[in-house]
Amino acid sequence: MENAVISDKSLASITSEDVRVRFVGKIIGMDEIGMFDVVDGDKKVKCLPPASGAPRVKTGDIVVVTGKVAPGDTKEDFEIRTDSVQTISSEDYNNYNKYLKIRSELLNYGS
Repeated sequence: MENAVISDKSLASITSEDVRVRFVGKIIGMDEIGMFDVVDGDKKVKCLPPASGAPRVKTGDIVVVTGKVAPGDTKEDFEIRTDSVQTISSEDYNNYNKYLKIRSELLNYGS
């Protein structure tokens, strides 16, 4: 599982059945040990800090998160054990979402 391929996803499309994911969102809350909540649209997820320690991000930052999905009690219930967290610009956020849309269209309709 450690070497599982990272899936680029929107936060709304992640389920507890995914293994490793990369997604973008906005940090809406952070606690003293480095756990933080990321939101994108109507979907919110709790993220555990990377093993290297609390990320250098703050509430309000737009971030790209890469990590492992830790399943919860239901298919919709999960948290992310982050490998990396990086602040990005709003332009990068928009480009990532455009990439996901184009990629989805190519996969659904062929290229």
